[in-house]
Amino acid sequence: ARSPISAGAGRAPAAAPPPRVRWSAASPRASPGRKAARRQRAATASPAEALTKLNATLNERIVRGMFVTTVVGRIIPSANRVEIARAGHCKPLVVRADGSVREIETEGSLPLGILPKVSYRQGKLDLHPGDWLVCFTDGLSESRNPLSDMFFEPKIIASLAGRKFLSPQDIIDDLIEGERRHRGPGRQADDL
Repeated sequence: ARSPISAGAGRAPAAAPPPRVRWSAASPRASPGRKAARRQRAATASPAEALTKLNATLNERIVRGMFVTTVVGRIIPSANRVEIARAGHCKPLVVRADGSVREIETEGSLPLGILPKVSYRQGKLDLHPGDWLVCFTDGLSESRNPLSDMFFEPKIIASLAGRKFLSPQDIIDDLIEGERRHRGPGRQADDL
């Protein structure tokens, strides 16, 4: 699950999804939510449409009080572009080849499964050689140090800024080490 998502030869690669996220069509243990997500992704034209349909499906099946946050993207290699929609999830980041880092502005919306009808919107991002798309969970951004300060997005951005990354694993390693330094001697409270 730590392999890069490549936009094709000569195209800007994107960082891998968080290490603990797997979408394996061959997995016999895939949850109904994951199976529904695969069906929706295969049958839709856009990330926003996929989230809207997936939300309706999950709302019928999810245990009340539970919800799912996620980011869905589609790589368009011919345009060096990624389309992104999110449902209650942390904003993805783009790390540019020049070392600059910024949040990708996507309109936030409710997590999946809370209400039956939610319309999701998407944003787009042009990627260039050496650029990286970085998605992460709230387990990273809400990591607390001994003073209970969180590792919110400004600290995550600062951790990545000014760096040149050669692989998705370099970014993952940098974020894990940044979180470890921030957290100090305390235990990791959530998955990253």
